[in-house]
Amino acid sequence: QQQKDYVQAKGLYERALYIYEKHYGHDHIALLNILRSLGSTLGVLQCYSKAEKMLRWSLSIQMKHVNRVDRVEMATSFGELGAVVFAQGDYQSAKAFFQRRASILYSS
Repeated sequence: QQQKDYVQAKGLYERALYIYEKHYGHDHIALLNILRSLGSTLGVLQCYSKAEKMLRWSLSIQMKHVNRVDRVEMATSFGELGAVVFAQGDYQSAKAFFQRRASILYSS
């Protein structure tokens, strides 16, 4: 049942992303929560390359709007991306993402 719920959530997030992207554009800050949620859901479903794509897209938007994004949210995105690349066996990149997460969280 739980797997079915994630599959259903994936479809809903994809639909929401389509609508938001069409309305706001590809790089709008309004897409952040959908992209992160879709990326996390894809990670749970072990669709790692698609999850990575969504999380990288989310981070690219966050970097463009760095003054309007909560730093904890950005750190969380780096951590999620680190977990996805770790699951794919890219330990060097995962380490870099985890270090970036820590530097954001522990900087003044």
